[in-house]
Amino acid sequence: EPLHRRVLSACEERLGEDHPDTLTIAFNLAQLIKAQGKDAEAEQLYRRALAGRDATLGPNHPCTISSVHRLADVLAAQGRSYEAGQLYRRALRWYETHLGEDNKETASVVKSLGTMLEAGGKHREAEPYFRRVLAWREGKLGENHPSSLACANNLACLLHSLGELPEAEHLYRRALAAHDWTVGEDHPSTLTNVHNLAQLVLSQGRLQDAEPLCRRSLAGCEARL
Repeated sequence: EPLHRRVLSACEERLGEDHPDTLTIAFNLAQLIKAQGKDAEAEQLYRRALAGRDATLGPNHPCTISSVHRLADVLAAQGRSYEAGQLYRRALRWYETHLGEDNKETASVVKSLGTMLEAGGKHREAEPYFRRVLAWREGKLGENHPSSLACANNLACLLHSLGELPEAEHLYRRALAAHDWTVGEDHPSTLTNVHNLAQLVLSQGRLQDAEPLCRRSLAGCEARL
């Protein structure tokens, strides 16, 4: 960090505050500071990089969009969902147009936007983003990859909260079967699936179906804790 600050100061003095190289150093310093949890200072640097890049490189330059994306991340981390959502959508439009819907950066913004909406209680708005992330992970990694299974479980939780119980149960059972096979019956991810499925079944009053799931969840927790 001290080295980055020294380089930034030197670039500001020699090149000017709005020179592309100076803005790149400011952006890199923001990345480093954000990784340390200093969101407020990181936000200031991201805003500076974005304003400078908007003015010097243009609103559609890849570096400008990268600044948009990262500023949205730091705002979302602070719970400032309205502005973060606007920035995420700006970045998403650019990524979809210039990189395509299957690009990793596109998927990253889709995931972040869906997670932010879900955290804000906007479950119905979040649903299509959760579905897109699941489809992307399955297409790139396969249905039984741990990341794909995590996405399936997340979508199931969202659908459960929306009252769409048959599809939620299907996704829970699918993720559970795959977790049993890929990481084992006592893995934390597997036990999370067991617990979630048990809660869904209990919410429907299906006590006989829920009992073995609850017992399995309890036994797994006791063994690990």
